Amino acid sequence: ATYDQGDVPVALTVTVSVSAGTLRYAWYAEGSDEVLSTEATFTPPTDEVGSTKYYVVITNSEAGKEDVAVTSNKATIEVQESLGEEPEQNDEGYYILDSKADLFWFAGMVNREEFDGEMNAELGCDIDLADEPWTAIGANTYYWGHFNGNGFSVTGINIIADESYEDSYVGFFGYVESST
Repeated sequence: ATYDQGDVPVALTVTVSVSAGTLRYAWYAEGSDEVLSTEATFTPPTDEVGSTKYYVVITNSEAGKEDVAVTSNKATIEVQESLGEEPEQNDEGYYILDSKADLFWFAGMVNREEFDGEMNAELGCDIDLADEPWTAIGANTYYWGHFNGNGFSVTGINIIADESYEDSYVGFFGYVESST
């Protein structure tokens, strides 16, 4: 599952039934010995960006018998940087970009790995990026859609092309396909 940083994720839950004995739960993150929870459910944290695999070890203890432990499959939780508040859309479904934050949100949505559809936008005013580092719309995935400047300008674009941009398209737009 993928969450934005700071979102409240769905709890991971395991259901086990036994005819005898007492069940104990121990939730772990892959690569760590720290027990994160001893309950049947565990809510993974979303405060840090990254990917973590979680699993639970369930132990059945029955008097006079040896403990039996099983380990669940791993659940991968992806936490990505929050893009902030989604801009408003007009009646045609175009995002109205009225601020620097709106423009960064739009570029961030297009550049997410899971983006695989058309997104349309139009500028609602002149926007000054104030020389903040800019990642192109379509930096790592094709952008396809309609982007209407409406006669407004985007200024103060700061593109830093280093060795990571080798064989890449850089600018206000990066990879573009079937767009206007």
